Amino acid sequence: MKIRVLRQRHPDLRETYCGDCRALYEGGEAFQARREQWLPKLPEEPAVLYKNRMAQAVYVNDVVGSVDLFVAQVFASPPVVAVDGDAWWGGWVGNVDRAGTDLAEFFAGLLCDALQTRRAWAWVDLPARPADVAVPDRATEEALGLLEPYLVQLEQVIDWGEDGAGRLAWVVAESIREERAGVEEGRARVWRWTVIDARQIRRFEWRPIPGKDQPSDEDDAQELEPVAHNLGMVPVVRCELPLGLWLLNRLHDPALDLLRKRHDHAWGLHRAAHPLLVVASNKAVDTPTLGAGYFLKVGMQDKVAFVEPSGVSSERLADAVIEARDNLYRVIQQLAASVDADSGRTRQSGESKAQDWRATEALLDELARHVRDWVRETALLVARARGEVVEPARIEIAGLDGYNAADVAAWLEAAAGATEVRQMSPRARREIARREVELLLPDLAEDIREEIWAEIDAADLDPVMRPAQPPGATGGGGALGGGGNAAPGSAGAAGR
Repeated sequence: MKIRVLRQRHPDLRETYCGDCRALYEGGEAFQARREQWLPKLPEEPAVLYKNRMAQAVYVNDVVGSVDLFVAQVFASPPVVAVDGDAWWGGWVGNVDRAGTDLAEFFAGLLCDALQTRRAWAWVDLPARPADVAVPDRATEEALGLLEPYLVQLEQVIDWGEDGAGRLAWVVAESIREERAGVEEGRARVWRWTVIDARQIRRFEWRPIPGKDQPSDEDDAQELEPVAHNLGMVPVVRCELPLGLWLLNRLHDPALDLLRKRHDHAWGLHRAAHPLLVVASNKAVDTPTLGAGYFLKVGMQDKVAFVEPSGVSSERLADAVIEARDNLYRVIQQLAASVDADSGRTRQSGESKAQDWRATEALLDELARHVRDWVRETALLVARARGEVVEPARIEIAGLDGYNAADVAAWLEAAAGATEVRQMSPRARREIARREVELLLPDLAEDIREEIWAEIDAADLDPVMRPAQPPGATGGGGALGGGGNAAPGSAGAAGR
């Protein structure tokens, strides 16, 4: 097949832009490779000055912490897969890629990639069948480990197609590998294209030939022996986020803006630390030699002075850096993290911070929901690869909600301590009860939720809760109208 056919890119790939988003997350060498692109040469700027400026350019990575924080919060409680009590799944989730990676770690990597480039791809593969061993039945397949599906994170997917229902029809992945057959052999670069569809896996390769170490579009790629999988569907899960959850798409512009303002500020401070020496002379003199170990000799009528900026521009740039940093964090509802501890800015109120957390929590809920869908779709493919047809309703996906734990605990503690409100207001008691149900049972069906609301509204809360009486005291009922605090066996004891 012609390489120009294999090299085609999907219109939604946005390869260059996604590469920039990934570089903002990675920093380091990825930043250095884009340094001149992100910090371009100014008009009329001398080449030697621009070279010096680039040599001092530094990228302070605020992006990686935000992405990793979201991933860590979503996976605070790992996903759990159960299929009708089948014990096989318990072992599989602990090692999903034959390299010791558990399900949570594998999908955390997929989510991290999707937050950077919007899409990640999980390939459900099976071990290769031995050519010299007969496999007459399923029992033999299981004994040889041929029905042990494993996951591969399919990288560098460049094109894909869909059927009429929007499901994947085929996927093309491109890779460049460095191979070396042995110690005495040289290392060779190999171009490979993997095409996966609903029936088989096809691989194409191009290897360097004498006098040519790069393929051209009109070269032919060699097709290797195809592998049939007989699943009847593409064994690849497209882990795609909607535009609203594509975090690096939202952070791209403010992150670059912050990078440039920080760079301008740092470069301005660097230049201000080396003021320009000006020598005014009424006679022709040789250009003075300045530097460590040199001295300057001037005449009686000569004037010498340093020229340096007043510092006002540096203050303005410092303010611009703070504003750009705030804008970056505001995008992901983390404004509180951008407030400088040494600045005079107004601190957020407790209610404002609570609102920020609720917005972040809603974002985490959506991310967790998408991850559950990816895990469920992957589990369906894994079951199919094992020769089982499993209905989606039989697959239970739990976990991925640990970020709610602290919020729930804090609410319950606060509600338990609100004794005066509980004592004075039956309406407040009902609202607190509703909130507790929402936190403890977030996935209730709507009809069940409405039934609980009706039961809370109809509950008899009279008399209003009173403080518990000390042991031995006589008189009124307990908190909900029951007996007092009499000792067991007395007239007021519940067991009477």
